[in-house]
Amino acid sequence: MILNKENLIEKFSSINDFSSMQKTFSPWCSNIGIEVSENKKGAGSLWLHYNRSSRILWDNFIDFNLKQNKNLSSAFSIFFGEKEQNAQLTFTDTDTIYFASENLDSVKLFSEKSEKLHSCWIENHNEKEIEICGYSFNTDDRDPDETVPFYIYLKAVCGKFFVEENNIFANAESRKIAFTFSVKALEIDRKNAKEKIKNSPENFSKAKEKCREFYLQCFEDFDLEIKSELEEKIVAKAAYGLTANLAKAPGKLNKHISSFPSRGSYPTHFLWDTCFQNLAYEKFSLSLAKEFLLQIAEFQRADGKFPQFMCSTWERPHYSQPALVGWATMRIAKVDNDADFIKKMLAAIEKNNDWWLNSRGCEKGLISCPHGLETGQDDSPRFDNGTTYACDMNAYVLHQLHCAAELNRICGDENKAKMWEEKAQKLSQKIIENLWCEEDGIFYDVLPETNEFVKIVSPVSFLPLWAGIELPKEKLDETIKKYLLNSQYLFGSVPFPSVAYNDVNYGSDKWWRGPTWMPNAYLMLETLSKFGYTEEEKIAEERLFDVMLKDREMHELFDSETGAGLGASEQGWTNAIFIKLCDKINRG
Repeated sequence: MILNKENLIEKFSSINDFSSMQKTFSPWCSNIGIEVSENKKGAGSLWLHYNRSSRILWDNFIDFNLKQNKNLSSAFSIFFGEKEQNAQLTFTDTDTIYFASENLDSVKLFSEKSEKLHSCWIENHNEKEIEICGYSFNTDDRDPDETVPFYIYLKAVCGKFFVEENNIFANAESRKIAFTFSVKALEIDRKNAKEKIKNSPENFSKAKEKCREFYLQCFEDFDLEIKSELEEKIVAKAAYGLTANLAKAPGKLNKHISSFPSRGSYPTHFLWDTCFQNLAYEKFSLSLAKEFLLQIAEFQRADGKFPQFMCSTWERPHYSQPALVGWATMRIAKVDNDADFIKKMLAAIEKNNDWWLNSRGCEKGLISCPHGLETGQDDSPRFDNGTTYACDMNAYVLHQLHCAAELNRICGDENKAKMWEEKAQKLSQKIIENLWCEEDGIFYDVLPETNEFVKIVSPVSFLPLWAGIELPKEKLDETIKKYLLNSQYLFGSVPFPSVAYNDVNYGSDKWWRGPTWMPNAYLMLETLSKFGYTEEEKIAEERLFDVMLKDREMHELFDSETGAGLGASEQGWTNAIFIKLCDKINRG
């Protein structure tokens, strides 16, 4: 059965859970979201997803005595009360909400301030318009500003504002209330906020349809093979989750659309998350996939370094993250010969390659890794003794050197292609000379000061093979069968744990010390495919797919014994890999 974009969008009508920070109602690439749950009055909490941390502006921002009706609510709109006419709201543009009711005499606005709301005041008002200004406390100490300014413009479509009590009263004849408001944070563009309101639809049905059109725009080309109603339901949920993590963020992020890992837990643009999230975006919107990579290139430092993540007013520059931009760019270049995009990304990739080789290079000709954060594996036991020559980081850089060569060939520059291949060959040789343990038959990290192997078996031991290292076939087959496909090490019912099952450091639910992370697991699938282990690859795919299908919440990581979801839900890379595997498995 084929699921196309029209069918997919119809399935969004069954998505009606907006009851947590991760699941706020937040279409249109918005930076605000609405949390509606049983313990929230009226329209619930108004969240601001901004600058690496989410915070509530108002615990109750539209107050009335009706509960959410989940039978009527969907990804397009939220309904309150037994009938559609009671109360309903939707988004009509980025950070712009439309509210309507035919069964309420009045609605109280902004009744319960959050503790994260520093201050707010009504600046201008009349019976039809209100302008509110204020500040919210920033909740991350690394943000250079103590507060973020915001501006809200409200306009009554039907009814009148009574500002002294923050109420809007229904039209006396029709008993209708309808108003729309737009929120701006950091960049206080009043003209733009008012323009969004000016262009709002004149009634709720048109407003809801406009929200539906937004989702259709996100899926330029969606064509997915599915085999069951459950798969269809979870694919729709995963696709919706990816669109809900989109953001037209202000400040330094305003030149491109961002793809957050999770709008609740991680409302910022991460480097390696983007590269994995694009596994799905490449299937349904190449233009968005390009936007996310161009966003990374926009933040490149003069010396070629990419920051770990990027925010509206700051970035985390101390460490970078896995050199996977070349991998993600190469996937797009193979299916879409967009010369301008390829040239822009190639220039950034080449500068980034130089940064790795010059700033993280060492006397052994390897890449030095000062902290687990740089590899993305924050607290991995591989880094318990400090700086290492890490298998994964050297492999990522090696792979990106090969990508630079291949992209130059696409651009017709054979000389530069040969130059990058020569650099790749040198790094390959150094990886084999220093990181291959002949005694154990596997790649390990190495401690720089003592040249000792860090004898921890994990999926990263196989990333040099994924990156293009060539071993004699007997050694290749031996290491894959002995470790990667061995149930005592890495091939259990939840395959490819971040540390081998039989390692002394292993804990099935201990962050990067044992759980299965889908990005690492996905690269192991590519490794098996690369070396012709098609049957084993298929088994691993089905096991990983089953874990995500049973979880249903698309968690950040998974217990490698039970398969239970851990960390943030609605995680971008899990959503993407689920969609990718669903299509691959079902198409055979």
